[in-house]
Amino acid sequence: GLIRFLDNFDSDKAHSLFFRKLKGEWFRRILFAGEPNEYQAGLCADIPWEDIQHALDDLLSHRMDSNVTAPKPLLGRAFINAIFEPTAIRRNARRWGEKTPRNIVFIKELWQMFPNMRFLHIIRDGRDVVASMLQNGFWPIAPSPYHPETANFKGMVNFELATDYWVTMLDIARQSAAFVPRENYMEIRLEDLVSQPPLIIGRIMEFLNEDIDPALLSFNLSRSNANRWRQDLTPRQIAYFQDRAGFVLQREGYDLA
Repeated sequence: GLIRFLDNFDSDKAHSLFFRKLKGEWFRRILFAGEPNEYQAGLCADIPWEDIQHALDDLLSHRMDSNVTAPKPLLGRAFINAIFEPTAIRRNARRWGEKTPRNIVFIKELWQMFPNMRFLHIIRDGRDVVASMLQNGFWPIAPSPYHPETANFKGMVNFELATDYWVTMLDIARQSAAFVPRENYMEIRLEDLVSQPPLIIGRIMEFLNEDIDPALLSFNLSRSNANRWRQDLTPRQIAYFQDRAGFVLQREGYDLA
């Protein structure tokens, strides 16, 4: 949403829509309330709305000031920092992280805002991704106007489209990552993180130039549901996925059933 707003920085319509969505569905909300898969979406619960309002006010003042000619990446960086830094300071944190899946389609733009940003791309077995999408009933990454190939990923989730979704999003991530210096981008497999936590977490911390906190090694990764596809997908679905995307599975190091 921020990228689209900055692209239309002088548009009153873009300004109104962005502010309304940020205060509404992008801030904090409960999805699937009362159901087993209920969860809280939106920004971190540690971030108070007051911090966001201050950031919005600053962004609006830049928009209204005709003397301001700051490049859009600088405006975007100032806005995002104004949201996350106060909480990071309160918690004495050295860095903050953001894990919205849709960041994949904006790697290039985010890197332009934050040239020192580190991108950690966690790849998951596509069969598990599809099984999860079918259970949850939503698309983790909504269609992006910057990537016309994502246009069909909306509405009711169906198995065939979900298969194409996994392949398409991996391709978009790799294309976007090509704009980022090698030392700023890292890929790991979720299954490796679950099966070898000390090894993979060590590599991640080395990538981030951070020491390993013991709490990281005690984190319960069982909720990742690795290999859930073996129980959740039918033999026919497994055969379809592997026929359609088996070459991508093998390229990413996964065995075919």
